[in-house]
Amino acid sequence: MLRAGDVQAGDNARPVSFLTGTLFQFLNPKAWVMTVTAAAVFLPRDFGPVARSAYMVGITEAVGIPCLVIWALFGRSLKALLASPRNRRIFNICMALALATTAVAMVAK
Repeated sequence: MLRAGDVQAGDNARPVSFLTGTLFQFLNPKAWVMTVTAAAVFLPRDFGPVARSAYMVGITEAVGIPCLVIWALFGRSLKALLASPRNRRIFNICMALALATTAVAMVAK
């Protein structure tokens, strides 16, 4: 992150499709950890399979949608700030320090 430069969009660049993005989530380890943890902590044992599925979808959507909206709004507000190379460099330094601090804290425990 510390040495990250400007992102250059190529002529062939195109966004990931909805289907590809959805299928990619099956390879996302954070999604698997979140799903297993949420099921272990929040899933009532006395529900049937359909009710259990509906319950989990309801909980994950009730938590996920507001979080994603906040994440998107925060990212959009950063776009103008990070347009300047100087600001982007400062941001990258701060993020690199935060990442290194997190790694040290995880190893130290």
